Amino acid sequence: MTEPSSSLDLRRTRLVRVGSSSMVFSRRLAPLVAMDLEGRVQYLIRPGVTWRRGLDGRILVRGKPADPSAVRVCSGPESEDLIREGLQAVEEVAEAALASKSDAVLRVDPEESEDRSKRRSAPSEAEGRERLRTWLRGRTLLTAEDHAADVVRFRSLHGPVPILPPDQYGAVLFQAVTGCPWNRCGFCKLYGDTEYSVRSRESFHSHVQEVIRYFRRGLNHRRSAFLGDASVSRLSGQELQERCSEVRESLKSAVPGRDWPVHAFADAFTPMHWSEADLKGARESGLVRLHVGVESGCARVLKAVKKPQTPDRVRQMIARLKEAGIGVGCIFLVGLGGRQLASAHLRESLALVESLPLDHRDLLYLSPLLATQAVQYDRQVELDPLTVGEVATQLRLFREQLAPIRKRRGFTVATYDLRLFAY
Repeated sequence: MTEPSSSLDLRRTRLVRVGSSSMVFSRRLAPLVAMDLEGRVQYLIRPGVTWRRGLDGRILVRGKPADPSAVRVCSGPESEDLIREGLQAVEEVAEAALASKSDAVLRVDPEESEDRSKRRSAPSEAEGRERLRTWLRGRTLLTAEDHAADVVRFRSLHGPVPILPPDQYGAVLFQAVTGCPWNRCGFCKLYGDTEYSVRSRESFHSHVQEVIRYFRRGLNHRRSAFLGDASVSRLSGQELQERCSEVRESLKSAVPGRDWPVHAFADAFTPMHWSEADLKGARESGLVRLHVGVESGCARVLKAVKKPQTPDRVRQMIARLKEAGIGVGCIFLVGLGGRQLASAHLRESLALVESLPLDHRDLLYLSPLLATQAVQYDRQVELDPLTVGEVATQLRLFREQLAPIRKRRGFTVATYDLRLFAY
């Protein structure tokens, strides 16, 4: 078998990377396939194109990042053919690695351990082959038909998963609530006709156990828990603590030796009924960050899109979260307010950010309105939508003018492109 080297040319090599949380196979980049420990295909890569598979069966196809049209979703026969191709590549490469073919490379990651003193730095090739054989025997998804059945099972657990924050795309999702409590914002169609409801304690407990049974060893690839759907703000303080504690402890039992930070969406329009003790209890139960749809720091823009909150309400909410030691993810929509309110949207959003007590634990997301994202403004306001180019210009201005604030405070600024989500 070829010795691994830092100058490995994947275009000429069949590669297996045996990890403690995932497996990677490359058939001379035609294609490269990543899978979790249950055998679920996660993504396929060829030079210039990436296919990322969601658990709901949709496959996100992404080309060169510089090309804004190079993102689409495929499903049906096209996605089935991709899965079959990926699985064929896995079988071929695994066989070559186990047979020590001259063009096959086997790389083995050390087993994970929370105790650094127990980590092994260099598993032998023989150990790597045995781990590969064990994985091949133990995976539960072997065929494209298995993947199709897995999609049905996933959908029975969750239904549609409209969106998660980009830093949580790889979280384990637990639906403490379903839908959105407002669901009338002029820019959002994510939750459709889903009725907002809060799961009972018994229902949530069953849901958590079902999700963990679904993922099984696939949990090894995930690093956090997320309480969906659109907002947990209508949970009581006790419910919030209980839900955080339950998912954290259940995941720790399923994957021993690892802690599980908990995240969720919250809204700023539900009156803040959580006490300081509630919030500190939630933090102690594992809640590390709440993600809030701020959208704009301009009250006129918020009113025009029927978002029932004010910048002052946002300011008060985030101050209370930060006082309790809970991080925040603030989401702003770039392009909101059209041409008429573009300057006010930018100026007053920056002023709001300046007034927030953000620090290195926090995220600020800039989410550009998409060309396909038609905003329904209040009938009493006439606003002309920005072009794709004008939205891109405003995104650049946001980033440039946020830079000195970010440098002083230490929070992270990132783009939140709705097209790139596939859970």
